[in-house]
Amino acid sequence: MILDMEDIKVDETDTVVIRPRAFDPDNDRLVFTVSDPIGNDFRWKTNYQDNGDYEIDVTVSDGELTDTKKVRVFVENINRIPMFESISPVTAGENEEVIIPISVLDPDKDPVELYLEDAPEGAELVNNTLRYKSGYDIAGKDGVKEVLITLVAADWKSTVKQTVLIKVKDVNRAPVMIESNPAEKVKAYLNEPVVFSTKTMDYDDDTLSYSWRFGAFGKAEGAAAMKRTFKRTGTKTIKLIVSDGDASITKKWEVDVIGKRPKPIVPKTKKVLKFSVDNNLAKDAVTTVVIE
Repeated sequence: MILDMEDIKVDETDTVVIRPRAFDPDNDRLVFTVSDPIGNDFRWKTNYQDNGDYEIDVTVSDGELTDTKKVRVFVENINRIPMFESISPVTAGENEEVIIPISVLDPDKDPVELYLEDAPEGAELVNNTLRYKSGYDIAGKDGVKEVLITLVAADWKSTVKQTVLIKVKDVNRAPVMIESNPAEKVKAYLNEPVVFSTKTMDYDDDTLSYSWRFGAFGKAEGAAAMKRTFKRTGTKTIKLIVSDGDASITKKWEVDVIGKRPKPIVPKTKKVLKFSVDNNLAKDAVTTVVIE
């Protein structure tokens, strides 16, 4: 006769051990058999996905008679946390969009929610894709800024975090020309100066240099304005290159030198005759004429 056995409770991946005992009045040799999944080794190493309620038959025999009892084994589910696939560091320039597909596996095939924790400005998660775009001035002049973005994956019970490293490098912005004078096509006279000027700015606050080019060989380094006097007629090209040391912009003027400025025409002064008549004079009297 098999002695009573208590139910067994374990977690997934635990080992179930059963130790049946029996009493035989004749002291005969007893042989036990145990149904699967424990089996006659009296041990069962559970695994994930083995959670459930099992009814185990334990049978004892003395060679002639048998006795069977049932024992219940409860295997509790152990939640396995979601797992991120490895994400390597990414390097990008300022204002450059970074796109990183995110892959998360759940060993238990549970639904997984994915979201960002304390996301920096410019970061968003769309359809399991991380998108990040920094602004300018984040890295500093010729610098590199390390941006850490924390991803969170959560199933019904557990959460796990993954940090993504994005190295943002400084990006130089070219100077910007706000206005220029005169117009791109201009007429000029011989031996009369023309002032060419521009108003520029640099979003990175870099120091700007101004390089002027006059035709094939003439050049000068100067400021944002240049006075030029032309000695010969014809079409001339004036070019200004504004540089921050890395990037540059160019402005061109086409000058049509048409000769000397014509002298102004001075109109001749007309003489005005004024007549004054004294009505009291006789008809044969002399009239005085005043010329001014």
